[in-house]
Amino acid sequence: MILYSREFTDELRSSLKAADRRCFIASAFVKLSALEELSRSFPDDIEDISVVARWQKRDILAGASDLEVYEFCRAKGWTFGIDLNLHGKLYMIDDAELFLGSANLTQQGLFLGATGNNEFGTKIPIDLADLSKVNSFIDDEVVWVDDALFELLRDDIANSKNALTPLADTSWALSIIEKIQKPVSYLWVNELLFCSPSELLHLDLNDEAVRHDYDLLSLEIDDLTEVALARSFRRTRLYHWLVQILLTNQSVNFGRVSRELHNSLLDDPTPYRRDVKKFVATLYSWCAMLEDEFDLTPFARTTVISFNSSKI
Repeated sequence: MILYSREFTDELRSSLKAADRRCFIASAFVKLSALEELSRSFPDDIEDISVVARWQKRDILAGASDLEVYEFCRAKGWTFGIDLNLHGKLYMIDDAELFLGSANLTQQGLFLGATGNNEFGTKIPIDLADLSKVNSFIDDEVVWVDDALFELLRDDIANSKNALTPLADTSWALSIIEKIQKPVSYLWVNELLFCSPSELLHLDLNDEAVRHDYDLLSLEIDDLTEVALARSFRRTRLYHWLVQILLTNQSVNFGRVSRELHNSLLDDPTPYRRDVKKFVATLYSWCAMLEDEFDLTPFARTTVISFNSSKI
């Protein structure tokens, strides 16, 4: 059943009030005021409550998410985690019900005030396959925040508030990235790039594949440049997946990348290998754009990719 705006929130509140074991929330953006409001629906005897946000540095600097959410969760005895690549919105109750949709955990997203966004969502029962995917996401992608990590994050935010770096170019300090960027162990097809950079630079949003990449990369029509594309590509799970492959193997040929990607995809059914090769060819076109990071060396029957020698 499709739930529209307040319907989604009303159904969510009702299910939260009936929870008796576990509540898990994952939302790209989380605002303190919204979490405080929604928390009134949690039964007092529920102890296993977890909240996960994207917490890209720019999210916090722009006010899309609040640092204070961690302190609120800590005071409640809840766990709070980060997934830098999180785009989805998921509310799971008792490993039995799943709310999915477009509504972030914000006042506007959940229509918690007098006004709100026009959002759509759905409520579905969870089967074992769904539960396995959610638990795999939690185990493989979420980094749980403790006081020591929070202090590092808060200090980095404080330092950036006095800097002149454009918001779109801000990212966590490398010492923090090492702590909060988990290895990418799996991918979904919808996390892959369908088009080359050139196709996006000649934007045609009537093309479904172009529209997919435009949304995946969170591009702006007024900022379609190679610099913007490269910046967005570096934030994708696909980019981090490839970096891991190269860190492990130094250099790999086209066939090896194709096999690794085929084995990493969670979609059921898994795409045919010929389709996976098309995704790899597209990935290579993005790496060619980042010539300061990657070397692509053609041979008679394959192309080998490695880190640029100047970066080793």
